[in-house]
Amino acid sequence: MSHQCPRCGTSAAGAAAFCIACGQQLTTPPVAVSLAIDPPIRQPLPPATGQAAEPVVPPAVQGVAASDDDLIAQALPPRFWRKRRFQGAALAGLVVVIGIGAWIAAQKSHRAVESIPADVPVNDASGVAAQRRAEAEERHRQSVERDELKDAIRARQPSRFCHRVASEASHACNVLVFIAHDGRSKPYWRDTLQQYLKKKGYKKIAGYIIARHDDGLYEAAYLQDTDFGPMPSGRFILLTHATEYSSKGRFALWAIERDKRQITTTDGFSQSWKVFEETPFGNAVEMVFRAPAGNETTAAATETLKALTLNR
Repeated sequence: MSHQCPRCGTSAAGAAAFCIACGQQLTTPPVAVSLAIDPPIRQPLPPATGQAAEPVVPPAVQGVAASDDDLIAQALPPRFWRKRRFQGAALAGLVVVIGIGAWIAAQKSHRAVESIPADVPVNDASGVAAQRRAEAEERHRQSVERDELKDAIRARQPSRFCHRVASEASHACNVLVFIAHDGRSKPYWRDTLQQYLKKKGYKKIAGYIIARHDDGLYEAAYLQDTDFGPMPSGRFILLTHATEYSSKGRFALWAIERDKRQITTTDGFSQSWKVFEETPFGNAVEMVFRAPAGNETTAAATETLKALTLNR
C-alpha cells in the first residue's frame, strides 16, 4: 500500500516513515511519557530550503574563537574567582612576611657578633657570660651609689655616702655633702677642700698658651701676676683631658706635676721642661668655688662628689 507525501506529493511506500524527497514525516510516532523532571531539549529540524543554519556564537566572545579555558572561565561563578584572588594575595603576603623575618634575624645575628669584644672568642660562651655579669654588676653598683648620694645630700648625713671614699678624703667628702645640701660654700669649707687638694699633690697653675702641638698637648708659659702665689719663670708642657684650648691666651687650672721632659728648641738648645697634667677632680672643686649660690652650687658639689669616688 502506498500513499503520497502531504508536503511535496511524492509517492511513498506504506511502511515508510519519512518522505524520501523532502524528509517530511509520513506517520505519527507514538507518544512517549518521560519520567524525567526536566524534559530533554529537542533541536529543530534543518530548514526545508536546504541551506545550513548559522551557528549561534555567545555575545561575549563574538568575533573571537573561544578556547576551552575561556569556556571554563565563563562557566565558573564569580565567587570562585574572588576566592582565587584572595588566596593569591594571602600567599604573596605570607612570602613577604617570611622574607622580612629572615632579614631581621640575619641583622640581629650580625649585630650580636659585632657586640662581642675583639679579645673574647665568638664561641667562648663562658667568657661572654662573665663579661655580661661584670657589666650588670657595675651598673648595679653605680645605681646604688647614686641612690646613696641623693639620700646623703637630702638628709645632710655624709656617712650615708662617704664610706665609699678613702679615709683621707672623708673630711672633704663631708664638706661637699654639706655644700650640696645648703647650696653655698663657706670660707672654712673652701679651706678644707684646698688643703685636701694640696695633700694630693695638686697645684693651681696660671699660664699662657703659646702653641698647641696635639690633642691635649700644649706649650705654655708661666704667668707672674696671679692671685694664688708666685709662679716660676720659663715654659712648661700642659696635658689636658677635659679642657681644650683652640687659641693662644691665659688659663688657670688645677694640675699635678709629672716628670720633666727634655725639649730641643727651635734654636737647637736642649732644655728640661716640667710637665703638668690636668686633674678633673681639682677643676670640679674650682667649679664649686665659682658657682653662684643655689642650685648651681648644689649641682657642682654633686658632680665633685662623683669625681671624688673615682679617686678613692
